[in-house]
Amino acid sequence: MRKTAVALSLLALAGFSGCGDDDEDTTSNAPAETTTSQTGAAPAPEAAPGEVIMKGIRFQPAEITVKVGDTVTWKNEDPVDHNAVDEAGGQFKSELFGEGKTYEFKTTKAGVIDYVCTVHPGMTGKITVTE
Repeated sequence: MRKTAVALSLLALAGFSGCGDDDEDTTSNAPAETTTSQTGAAPAPEAAPGEVIMKGIRFQPAEITVKVGDTVTWKNEDPVDHNAVDEAGGQFKSELFGEGKTYEFKTTKAGVIDYVCTVHPGMTGKITVTE
């Protein structure tokens, strides 16, 4: 029994020996660096030409260029509902649509269209329509 107590005492001392201040210790208590984007969001999904992905409460890409007659498709990949509404109010206004759903708009004239998701302030996009 006495040998067991001595052995346990030695093990306890050995465990505490690493806790002292040692000038040769080169380890750091700082957290390891991780690689993320500045927003911490997942990488943007790849969108086909004329396609806008709704993910991370953002339009991705936020700006696209298409030609007159092209169709722009918004695809919701977020678990929350979104819409796409022309800020000027004249060309398109989708209803709310959920994850996995899409909305399409066929361009009819050249110009710049700023649009938003009316549910999420700051979720904005721009379509440049060329001849």
